[in-house]
Amino acid sequence: MLIKSNYNFYLYMIAIVLSIGALIISNAIVINDFDDNLYYHLAFNHIDNMLILENYNQFKLDIGHGAEPIYFLFNYIFKDVIEFNSLILIINIFFLYSVFNVLKKFFKYYLLIYIILLLSNNYIYVLLSDPHRVKLAISFFLLYLVSVRYKSILLILSILTHFQMLIFIVYKFMILIFDKIKDKGSFLLSNLQIFVLLCFFILYYITYDSFGYTYIYLPIYNKIVVYSDTFKINLNTVVFTWFYIYYICYIHYFKLNNTQKLFYPLLIVLFSISFILNFYRIQLLLLILIFVIELNRLFDGKRYAVLIVLPLIIYNFYNLVKFLIKGLGLE
Repeated sequence: MLIKSNYNFYLYMIAIVLSIGALIISNAIVINDFDDNLYYHLAFNHIDNMLILENYNQFKLDIGHGAEPIYFLFNYIFKDVIEFNSLILIINIFFLYSVFNVLKKFFKYYLLIYIILLLSNNYIYVLLSDPHRVKLAISFFLLYLVSVRYKSILLILSILTHFQMLIFIVYKFMILIFDKIKDKGSFLLSNLQIFVLLCFFILYYITYDSFGYTYIYLPIYNKIVVYSDTFKINLNTVVFTWFYIYYICYIHYFKLNNTQKLFYPLLIVLFSISFILNFYRIQLLLLILIFVIELNRLFDGKRYAVLIVLPLIIYNFYNLVKFLIKGLGLE
């Protein structure tokens, strides 16, 4: 018992040190006004003594793509108290706290998983460094998952911080659909996911950017630019699609029924909605969930989980290094 206690103590110390390191690195990226931080910072600085509604309208204009009210209120409340970078630091601490708490509640090896996430996961650092509304919304949602008394309030706060969190409502609806069809035979349930994936995959190529305009009327230079962007986006589509099919085969081969019940509805929801919203970042939400589940399974002695953990570590670490180099201006 004493050995286990000392082991946990050292893991906690490592987790604290890595958390501080992640906060320092992400804060350096924020200070550089990397990517969307430029607009978040501008919106924060433009808050003044106008009426709150006028400030909110200006805030949305500065961000450039709208802003849900809760994130604005955070900025409005703290504007005359702290600087923008300090506000993001507070939100980042809140985010890491919520991640740790949800891991602690649902996963046996939460300390090891948390440490590995901070050492290798791309999306953790993307969230810490850039999409602050999404990060704050996810923080409220994670606390919703572990809360007992304030679940409804936390869910509402999450949705009002970023409307993307309405995905959870769609997911709950998809769960009901799966419950309806599961009695119609395992064959239907087993193959529905692959069928839906392939449909979206084909639909994406057919409808991308309205072929009639993109490939006929645009000048040749614009076409080259479009072709380049199309390849980049479609490459992500290919990578994610084949990984999901690979993961489906993995689930079926090792008969992981509980994972199947969680994964299938969530995959359909995120994969479909991602065509409307930001494809890359929404898919990273699903990848991080898969990674955490399989990492916990690996630490629990299921060696076959390395089939999923290893490629995800390689993928995430590669993208993490690229992101940090770009975000810290080291190119």
